[in-house]
Amino acid sequence: MVLSLLLAVEVLAFNVDIPSALTHRGPSGSYFGFSVDLHKDRGLNWLLVGAPTAQTEQPGVTRGGSVFRCSTEIPDQCQSIPFDVTGKTNNHYKSDQWFGATVRSAGPNGPVLACAPRYVWFSNNYKRREPVGTCFVARESFREFSEYSPCRTSNWGYHRQGSCQAGLGATITPDGLRVFIGAVGSWYWQGQLFSQGLFSRLDVLSTTEGSAAEDDSYLGYSSAVGDLDDDGRSDVAVGMPRGANLTGKVVLLTSNLTNIVNITGQQLGAYFGYCVTVTDVNNDGLQDVIVGAPLYSNYANTEGKYEMGRVHVYYQSARLRQSFRRSDVLDGGEVSKARFGLAVSALGDINLDGFNDIAVGAPYDGPSEKGAVYIYHGSSKGIRTKASQVIYAEEVSSELSTFGFSLAGGMDVDGNEYPDVLVGAYDSDRIVYLRSRPVVYLNTVDINYDVESKQIDLENKNCSLFDGTAVACVPLTLCFEYSGRGVNNREEVMVQLILDSKSPKNPRLHFLSEENKSSLNETYQLAKGQRACRTYTVYVRPLIRDKLTPIESEVRYSLREVTDTRRGGATQAGRSRRSLPPVLGAEAPSKTDVIVIQKNCGPDNICVPDMQVTYKANMDKYIFGSDKKLEIEVSVLNAAEDAFEAAVYLTLPEEVKFVRVDRVDDKEGGPAVLCSSPSTDELGQPVLRCEIGNPLAAFRTSVFTIVLQPSARLAPKSSLDFVLEVNSTNPEDASQMFDNRAEISLPIRVETDLSIRGISDPEVVRFNLSSFVSSTVQVKSHENQVGPQVLHIYELGNRGPSDILKADVYILWPTKTLSGKDLLYLVDRPFVDGPANCQLMEQFNPLALKLESERLSSSSSSASFSGQRSASSASSGSSSSSSSELNCGATQCTVIKCSAGPITSNNNVVFKLRARIWAQTISEIDWEDLVISSKMVVDINELPYGVDPGYLPLRSATVTTTLDQLDREREAKAIPWWIIVLAAVAGVLLLLLLIFVLWKLGFFERSRPDKDECEQEPLKSENGHLQRDEAL
Repeated sequence: MVLSLLLAVEVLAFNVDIPSALTHRGPSGSYFGFSVDLHKDRGLNWLLVGAPTAQTEQPGVTRGGSVFRCSTEIPDQCQSIPFDVTGKTNNHYKSDQWFGATVRSAGPNGPVLACAPRYVWFSNNYKRREPVGTCFVARESFREFSEYSPCRTSNWGYHRQGSCQAGLGATITPDGLRVFIGAVGSWYWQGQLFSQGLFSRLDVLSTTEGSAAEDDSYLGYSSAVGDLDDDGRSDVAVGMPRGANLTGKVVLLTSNLTNIVNITGQQLGAYFGYCVTVTDVNNDGLQDVIVGAPLYSNYANTEGKYEMGRVHVYYQSARLRQSFRRSDVLDGGEVSKARFGLAVSALGDINLDGFNDIAVGAPYDGPSEKGAVYIYHGSSKGIRTKASQVIYAEEVSSELSTFGFSLAGGMDVDGNEYPDVLVGAYDSDRIVYLRSRPVVYLNTVDINYDVESKQIDLENKNCSLFDGTAVACVPLTLCFEYSGRGVNNREEVMVQLILDSKSPKNPRLHFLSEENKSSLNETYQLAKGQRACRTYTVYVRPLIRDKLTPIESEVRYSLREVTDTRRGGATQAGRSRRSLPPVLGAEAPSKTDVIVIQKNCGPDNICVPDMQVTYKANMDKYIFGSDKKLEIEVSVLNAAEDAFEAAVYLTLPEEVKFVRVDRVDDKEGGPAVLCSSPSTDELGQPVLRCEIGNPLAAFRTSVFTIVLQPSARLAPKSSLDFVLEVNSTNPEDASQMFDNRAEISLPIRVETDLSIRGISDPEVVRFNLSSFVSSTVQVKSHENQVGPQVLHIYELGNRGPSDILKADVYILWPTKTLSGKDLLYLVDRPFVDGPANCQLMEQFNPLALKLESERLSSSSSSASFSGQRSASSASSGSSSSSSSELNCGATQCTVIKCSAGPITSNNNVVFKLRARIWAQTISEIDWEDLVISSKMVVDINELPYGVDPGYLPLRSATVTTTLDQLDREREAKAIPWWIIVLAAVAGVLLLLLLIFVLWKLGFFERSRPDKDECEQEPLKSENGHLQRDEAL
């Protein structure tokens, strides 16, 4: 853990040391730190700081500004340099002149340049007030001072340089012989550059006025010196941030102000040229130009950030003189208005790797927008576009703001041979002096498996563990050697050796001296320039799974840093003003070596398998609710070289559980099949993984059965879908992958039995046409006038075991004949008994006949089926379509659409339709036996558990009514008249003959007894009336 933390620190912060940072605070509100530079003078090291609004002791001057020199060892110890001690005069107005806005040192023991760009000159008659600006040069250890104000003149007239503000951008050559002073306000703010020799005031040159198109271009806003045409003499790069139609421009000029080349910006308003510096970053002997564009915005940024800033690096071409090739781009700002590139500085070779480096300031960047400084290293290919170190203001002091507004470097101030960095933070009136730590370069870091073939033969078990287990082993050697300038002759390097570093959870290598350990921490005592090596014996853990992936071991290293246990941090001795502890070079802080396991794969040791998978299932569909287990027999053939970590993957529906796996090929010595509990993939699907061999040898087959159990509760779906795949850690040829995958789909079925029964009530309708067909009744107003009534009754029954959630019911009713005459007139909407309903239609009693008061009710329900012959349902074949089922035959029919459901198991729904036979139509039909039929068609469209009912056929039933007309029957059986007459005559003759025979036989005579007198005397009543037979 300690080593890991140290490594992290080394990567994040390279050799600019933050703990030893020295901070100076200037007068409050003085803009102390607006400009900075490093300076050496006669063995003394100084930090030069401009404070352009500082109050001075000059008589009559308010906030005239000052330049300070500060200690490199003691904080807050600064003194003002007396460049100008004179005060306000009739011709010189120095209040708010911003003296110290520019500060430049020519180098060790050289002159120092400081400017006041807002200095104002008054003419002798006081009629002319001109902010011409002025500069001072200090020599001889700040004892001699000279003033240069190139735009100041006593001549009367219109000279267009009265607002030149000389000194806003100014620099001095390293030899201290010449200064370049920028005057941005000359020529209507076109800008102007003056080249002034320091040993003759007459040695002055200046640029001329350009065309009116160059007005407001600000030539001279920034400047830097260097050899820009490879002639061995100092030239100057001058910033022009509003030039080139506001895209910005940098003009490269010789010392006599002859143009070398112009470099133009790329984005409007980016202020390209706000700052500029010159250094050789690729060590090709040619000076390169670095240009800041602090207002650059990346308009492709989707986070809405703007003015993040950008820096361009232009490389001087060795093949073409006076030309600069393409640039590298540095983007470092992390927040809006970070202003990355507001300051750039050449640092020299800050890490002594042979290439010069640069620093870039972003004064409004960082976590709290208090500023940041980015360090970039040079290389043979140019600048490294990734910052080697980022220093945030918060890391140095919470009191800093605008950290990185000004920068200086390129000079070793503390004497450790490494250039240091000076950072200005004017808004907080502070500067920060940052020292560079010595760099230890590990020239030699070797980690090497001492095996010529770089292969481990697992069968060659030439080492033994403490318990006597034979294992394969191999020697591993580490070697180190270091160098560096300004470093100690002996250094301690902390080393962490990690075996099989790519598999930290299941390492395959361990140290033989410390069994079951795969990492080791040690300290190496190294002598400068001497190689030190150690050898370790490492062994391969028995029964490893991964035999294909190379075994990579890694060595990580860092310098040992002495800590103070009393304070928990670096010792103050280690951070003293005279000595800084070294830091490890920025090269990768680790190194690796790789060894592979020897395989039976031919001379190239690369196995290319050819896996093929097939399957058989014990069912072709799954019946919902079934407790039968699903068994999938899987067969995998490897038709080529060994397949390592061969595995079968079965993607399961969430409702299917893994039960077990059964081996089918129980051959002795065959690879075992091991299945782990299903895990979820990136899509959340359960995946069963079964290992089938490591390796699955060439031309071997593995056959096994995966036993699964679908859940009793399935999510709504029409099928159980599985994906079966096989692969190995050594990939196959892409052309052979087609047989590595199979898809299994088992349709889900629900068992349900829908029956349809239908009857006609009555089945045979006998009626007399004359009762309904009458010439006197032309318009029917009552249903009794139409014809006899008939009922068609249908019953839908679900005999289970599953429910039917929804079914569409279609009743085809023969409403009219093909000629359009009424046939079976529906007098009312269907009566439904059960969970169903029918759509209202205009075909129900369209003539608005008066109906009988009696309505259909549930009393005449399915009990009507008893004792009568009913029509049973029939299933249409799977190839039948609903259009063929809904066919009305030789009539114009009405399709009555109903919806039924849910129909639970062993329940039914009854539909009753009441109609009248239209007798008038029947009388016009020549027929002997007339049959009228209706039909019901049922389509199940919703089953439980989301099962697709598409596999269920349509069900249908037909109800038939037979018509029998009474008067037509009699006509058909009538006896001819003459037969009736003859029969009547024969009957009369037969009767007379019978009477005659009976008379002859005395049948009509009655024998009476003899009469006596009493009987002969008639009876008399009291009133004299005779009672005779008539009284009976």
